[in-house]
Amino acid sequence: MRIDIERVRNYFTLYSSLSPSESVKWDILCRKAASFVESRLREDADPCGHMDRLAHAAALWAYGDYLSLGSGFTSSDEIKVGDITVKQSASSGGGRSPDKLKEQALEDIGDLMVSSGFVFKAFGEGGK
Repeated sequence: MRIDIERVRNYFTLYSSLSPSESVKWDILCRKAASFVESRLREDADPCGHMDRLAHAAALWAYGDYLSLGSGFTSSDEIKVGDITVKQSASSGGGRSPDKLKEQALEDIGDLMVSSGFVFKAFGEGGK
């Protein structure tokens, strides 16, 4: 089951405040994000029953990429060059960094995703 790219693009258009014709230019970000989300789905997850959530998460991920590429957004709140300090505008991404938006996207569908954490196992004597 593939995530509906049209639905992802519609959400992306809302987040980015671009016109539909402008958002099509960023279609590659929507496709990349949808592919990423699809690749992380658990095998037993039912994507059909959660298509809207998956499309929303993919669009939020794509929007984070858009902010990173389109606005030169950095993880820092301010950049200082010589005597000039430039502070990050709160209007970019609702004041959230692209990484935070991507984190939120994955949290919203965490119950459907494969865990990416490491599992550590303690061994007793003799490696058992």
